[in-house]
Amino acid sequence: MSHCVCASDSEGTFYTGASSGQIYIWKENQLEKRIDAHNGGFISSIRCVDYMLFTGGKDGNVMCWDCPSMTPKKTMAFGSMIRAIDHCDGQMLIGTRDGCIQLCSTESEEKKSIMESHNDGEVWGLADMDANCIVTSGDDNQVIIWDHEARKCQKKFGVSSRSAKAKKGGASSITSKPASQCSRAVAIGPNGETIVAANDGVVHVHCADGTSKKLEEAQEWIEVMSVSPCGKFLAVGSHDNKIRIYDTTNWGCCGTGAKHSSAIQTMDWSCDSKWLRSTCQAYELLFWNIGEDGSLT
Repeated sequence: MSHCVCASDSEGTFYTGASSGQIYIWKENQLEKRIDAHNGGFISSIRCVDYMLFTGGKDGNVMCWDCPSMTPKKTMAFGSMIRAIDHCDGQMLIGTRDGCIQLCSTESEEKKSIMESHNDGEVWGLADMDANCIVTSGDDNQVIIWDHEARKCQKKFGVSSRSAKAKKGGASSITSKPASQCSRAVAIGPNGETIVAANDGVVHVHCADGTSKKLEEAQEWIEVMSVSPCGKFLAVGSHDNKIRIYDTTNWGCCGTGAKHSSAIQTMDWSCDSKWLRSTCQAYELLFWNIGEDGSLT
């Protein structure tokens, strides 16, 4: 099966990238030759410029070939399936399945990222990190910190390395990743912690010093989290109809509110951190008094 095709020159030579990872060479509507190229899967992109053929595969590699001899010149790894290739003046422009566009020198192989993005499923988590940065999380097992002034990805890391299903069914998603690697909410802690809620109800606290902690009290997926203005408490709203308050000094659960009759959707704090209001899917609006110890009444 052919996945992509391009014309070589005015002599009528065509190159086809096949699902077998082979390059098919065609002349005058006849198959002239097959060449083994990408052994890790199908060829997903192909481009011919100035008698050089560039092929990209599911294996994440770009191979450069001399035309018409079809001598392989070099192979460059990009780490994700190649979806698009272009070439001009010794520079390749590579688009990959993981949402990246990279500029790469064919001589030195030096790479420069032009664009990065979320790339699988939906993006739900969004929070301010500081005056220049925001953080997002999504179904693609990525947490990304963005410099919104420079419009660039500053840092990214995984939601979780665990492979687990949701306890009572997670949110619907078009990704094939397990619920434990998808995220539907993100928040920033008082000491720069990146707090990520996975689709299986587990909250991951990624501290600035590289340590992490899991908060596992929720029985269903989490749609909303909010840190109090004073920085002392983290409120977590779950689809198990409960709000849980965590003490950010030790990340212990210090209060649980179970008055809602449906899944928690929104929450926000009063400026003095003494009150929390919340809504749920049953259209209830509740106001909670937050005690010094994090209890809810």
